[in-house]
Amino acid sequence: MPEEQRRKIIIFVRHGQSESNVLHVISSAVDEYPLTERGMAQAREAAEEIATLPRVDSIYCSPVMRARQTAGIISKRIGMTPIIDERLRERSFGTVEGKPEPENSEWKFDPQYMVDPWEGLKKKMISFIHDARGEVIVAVSHGDNLSAVCDFIDNKGERFHAPRCPRNCHFVIIESSKAELIAMDVDRISEEIIERMQGKSNQ
Repeated sequence: MPEEQRRKIIIFVRHGQSESNVLHVISSAVDEYPLTERGMAQAREAAEEIATLPRVDSIYCSPVMRARQTAGIISKRIGMTPIIDERLRERSFGTVEGKPEPENSEWKFDPQYMVDPWEGLKKKMISFIHDARGEVIVAVSHGDNLSAVCDFIDNKGERFHAPRCPRNCHFVIIESSKAELIAMDVDRISEEIIERMQGKSNQ
């Protein structure tokens, strides 16, 4: 079966709580703001959920420390090695970098802040979805990246999901071969989703 027609379920995971989350600081720095103790506990909980899956073919992660640490905890639990993929990286935040997050989410699209464009972020995530190898894939990334995936898959209008950032170590689950959003901002992987991965669902 051609690759583009093959079933591909991707479980996107937002990283655990980081020091930047606690400080309410916007940062795309690769080697700053590690996970907090709570963030590591969240990653362990996510790892236990992922360990219930019947299979995982590959695990990818952003090169940013908080995502690498989250992926490391998950990978250790399921006995795999994470693959770093630049497309999962936090986007550059321009003049907001290192500063408190503005109250209005429109800053994410306002050119005056010199933030990497939303369309560019979406294109990166589409490229990753296309290239990721396997039928069941775990990908650890960042809130905006996951929101961009939801914008791409869901049909609720451009930027609908941008203000709805998934919580730390919550999942966005898609079946890319059907362009279907299976679950959004959840911390559990349901029996229905597991059955789908086992090929028991007719959806």
